[in-house]
Amino acid sequence: TAGVGSLMLRYFPNVYPDELLYSLMARYIRHTASPAVTRANTEVLGKRLVLPSLEFPSGIDHLDSLDVLSSTLSREHILDDMTLFNYMTAYTRPKLVERIRSRVLTGEVRDWYVMLGYAAFKVDRVTMLRFCQHCADEMVIRFGECYWNRLHQLPSVLVCPLHRTSLSHSKV
Repeated sequence: TAGVGSLMLRYFPNVYPDELLYSLMARYIRHTASPAVTRANTEVLGKRLVLPSLEFPSGIDHLDSLDVLSSTLSREHILDDMTLFNYMTAYTRPKLVERIRSRVLTGEVRDWYVMLGYAAFKVDRVTMLRFCQHCADEMVIRFGECYWNRLHQLPSVLVCPLHRTSLSHSKV
């Protein structure tokens, strides 16, 4: 079991297919009935005050060190497959991508938006999480709960590629 100070992390949910890290954290908080998000942040991300981010979440470096994660869930896997990193850096020079990757993996996530040039352009970022009702129904049948699908949060994806239905906007 891994811990931060006197806090011990004894449980962590399984990662579902194409799940956002943001979603995994939300499920951890719900499953453990954590009384405060700051406590869950400290337990899992190693920092009390972490702003949630769909694109480049902070704390990946600490999450990677926890013994409760499977050996296949490396920090690189978390960044590449559980965040929007690859989408946000798809047309960026490789040297800059590696610089930002290194910073994000070590917990330094400030200014990425400026470094990638998004601040100079009107880029529609997803501000409310989206979902496909058919996917949600299938998740409940398969896993007993819903989670936030990473693909559904990409700014350019408006239709679920699996069910070919419009994505719905949540209140989250």
